[in-house]
Amino acid sequence: MKTGKAGLFLDVNLRTLKNWIERFPEFFSAAARGENVMQRSLNETDLIVLNTIKTLRSQGIQEWDVIGERLKAGYRVSDIPDTAIFVDMGATPVQAVQRAIVTRQELDIALEKINEQADLIDELEAQLKQTQAEATTVERELQSNLHEQQLKYEIEIARLKMQLEMWESGQVKPRKPGSSK
Repeated sequence: MKTGKAGLFLDVNLRTLKNWIERFPEFFSAAARGENVMQRSLNETDLIVLNTIKTLRSQGIQEWDVIGERLKAGYRVSDIPDTAIFVDMGATPVQAVQRAIVTRQELDIALEKINEQADLIDELEAQLKQTQAEATTVERELQSNLHEQQLKYEIEIARLKMQLEMWESGQVKPRKPGSSK
């Protein structure tokens, strides 16, 4: 593939591609480096290396030495960019139709998965709403029970205070343990 098509394929400026090839020549074929050829030509391995550099840069890795280390370690991103589908690869009409059919089938499968996920999301949202409603009901019951217990304790404390005041004032005499009155 020529560098112009590779730029379209990867959605990268032609000058940027050449810069990357010049910056990391050890990872590219002689044809990609432009050695002994009139025009550069990229093979699949060259495209994968370029795609890897593009991906790393888009992930925020801007340091060339870090990218070089990743490439030396064998890291590669072989996923084809979404923009590649629009690049004319010089296919025959039959190949283009076959590619379109496969692409359509892949799209249908992807849409089916999206619909399944949307159904699952709807189901989970319904469960979440139900759980939230149940939690609200339980919270209200707990608040009500807490309020009732608090009132009972306040009444008992008031009764005990009044009884203590009556004892202290002598109006009532405390009962001796074991006496019935």
